[in-house]
Amino acid sequence: MYLGDAIDRFLPKEIERAFHAHLAACISCRHAFELETLSKQLVRERVQRKRTPPQVYTTILSLLRSEYLEPETLREPWFRQFLRRRTFLPALSGGLAVMVFLFFFSAPQEADDRMTVHTASNDIINRSYKNFLSIRDGELKPSIVSCFPESVLAYFQQQNPRLSVKLLNVPNSDWYGAIADEYGGVKLAHVVYKLGDEIVYVFQADQSEVLNGSSFSLPPAAKAALKQSGWYTDPGHPDCSVVIWMVDETLCTAVSTMKKDRLLAMLTTP
Repeated sequence: MYLGDAIDRFLPKEIERAFHAHLAACISCRHAFELETLSKQLVRERVQRKRTPPQVYTTILSLLRSEYLEPETLREPWFRQFLRRRTFLPALSGGLAVMVFLFFFSAPQEADDRMTVHTASNDIINRSYKNFLSIRDGELKPSIVSCFPESVLAYFQQQNPRLSVKLLNVPNSDWYGAIADEYGGVKLAHVVYKLGDEIVYVFQADQSEVLNGSSFSLPPAAKAALKQSGWYTDPGHPDCSVVIWMVDETLCTAVSTMKKDRLLAMLTTP
């Protein structure tokens, strides 16, 4: 139960003392602890760390979000019952370790880079990032600023009733900004959230216009992840977080300098 935390030295002091007392008396657990410790040490010494492929990251995010949104009575999937049977754990963990090792460290990194690169002028990520910088620097100003999300929705409904604009659940937002325009004949919505020193910018368009049209483009990795899980996180901007997701018929791209985990928590809040 505490094996992983013990190896990483995350156990509270009182539990750590009891854990090592148990190891001194239990040969089976001591062998398992020593084997896991040695395996982790070898991995750290011999294996070079690689960036998690965006498709894997977004798939995991989607699965976690689905698990979070499920009713409490349905949150006990069959595999957890399977994992409780300790006799299966050594073989299962060994198999998973091999699969993870092969997946992350055998694929060429260059292929992953080709899948995620986005240099086209009509690329959604590029345009969203540039818009975010313009809004942050005061070069692009919202057409409407309001403390009430209802006013923002009414503005978009008046400007373009056919585009289903989505607003995040951000009750602590200082204000909301909105811009309605178009590019290549495609109606667009831009929403700005001001939270203290942070700004979150969300670009929105009809998903069919982005995935199937000619006015906009996305890198292959983004299209694959969106079709598989509905989510994609861009690895190409280390100075900020870029997350793309689909809701109903709308494709949204959020850009912010806030940490990715905080931004994702905001985007996945019902």
